[in-house]
Amino acid sequence: IFTISLLSLCAFTSEHTLKMTFSKLTISAENFVELETRIFLDDLTAQIQQVYNLSNPDFSKVSSNGTRALQRYLNDKCYLEIDGKKVNLQISADSLSSNRLALVVNSHSLAPLDLSIEVFIFNTILCDAALTQTNNVKYDGEILALSISKPKVKIPLQ
Repeated sequence: IFTISLLSLCAFTSEHTLKMTFSKLTISAENFVELETRIFLDDLTAQIQQVYNLSNPDFSKVSSNGTRALQRYLNDKCYLEIDGKKVNLQISADSLSSNRLALVVNSHSLAPLDLSIEVFIFNTILCDAALTQTNNVKYDGEILALSISKPKVKIPLQ
């Protein structure tokens, strides 16, 4: 019984070492941006609980308390920058990954973007929780790596 209790305790206190989000950025023919981001659910839940004082964040639908808090968080931590102006992305859907370890967040621009000028992506998701956090964004076959020391990169438009 002691061994089972100890194993249970270890399971609840162990933490994964990978501090990373994975995103895929697409730009439609009409210049709308879509961003699909996978965020480890345990890290996200802990951060939303701490930042927004939510004891039990719910990410089950876009209108739930956790997803609304996540939208506010992403408005500060993950957005586009065009001509020096911030462009927030709106969450359109969220769901659990097939292994239930990550929240898959789909967001999009509300208007088409002017892609004739430089476009940057800013992404510091969970960098305030872990200084080793890395946020990879895949765009057009290229991986853009962002972190606390490199929070913004130019999107290589063709």
